[in-house]
Amino acid sequence: METRYPLIQITGRSLFSFLALLFVLLLLWLSTGYPPRARYVPQLVAYFTIICLLLQVILDSSPRLSALYGSVERAELFKSEPAGENQSGDGPPDLRQEITAYLWLAGLLAGLVLFGFLISIPCYILFYLRTQARLPWLNATLYGIGTFLFTYLLFVTLFEIRLYPGFLLETLLDF
Repeated sequence: METRYPLIQITGRSLFSFLALLFVLLLLWLSTGYPPRARYVPQLVAYFTIICLLLQVILDSSPRLSALYGSVERAELFKSEPAGENQSGDGPPDLRQEITAYLWLAGLLAGLVLFGFLISIPCYILFYLRTQARLPWLNATLYGIGTFLFTYLLFVTLFEIRLYPGFLLETLLDF
């Protein structure tokens, strides 16, 4: 026998998602008063956030879609773990993994402060993918170059945003 679901169901979760959507729409509307060059990034972020929140509101307020999505989650179609990781997923994470994650984050922050965005982010991507994801050097390098091109073309060229050059480059090269 097929389970019958109501078409729309208002829950605390769906109400929260809807209010978050209204908040982001308000921020998008407020950003229209910014100077033209200052509104690009807030509007870009808002558009992607609105798309995600719309999907979340639909999932939260439609019991039928929510049940369908729940069955996909239970099937673990999207679950992939690197070899050697805790395959069961039960229990607390390994302390060594947590320390490694915090060290990578600290390295990224130190790189941003010392060398700036255009150097640190591609290097972070390159070395993280090579050492943690164990990608071949060629693939990791291509991803690093792609990240540099994306960051440079989007922020520096298109939006004309001056990214922080880093303490060392700013002091030594007088950026």
